[in-house]
This record gives sequence, C-alpha cells and structure tokens, in this order.
Amino acid sequence: MPHGSINHLALTVSDLACSTAFYDRVLGLWVTSGSKCQK
Repeated sequence: MPHGSINHLALTVSDLACSTAFYDRVLGLWVTSGSKCQK
C-alpha cells in the first residue's frame, strides 16, 4: 500500500463527514453529498 493511501486512511478515520463528501465528489455523487466540506 502506498504511503499516501495510509495518510488518506488516517484522514478518513479522523473526519468521516469530510471524507464522505470527498468520496461522493470523486464518485460524481454531487446530488447526495452537496458540498458539506471544502478541501
């Protein structure tokens, strides 16, 4: 596993709300996520 993935996993654990919005954006699910967290 690349080191970047480990860092991203830590961010996911620390902030589920923002990471969920991030994954929704990546997957193109703007309708469900809105823009809860801008990074």
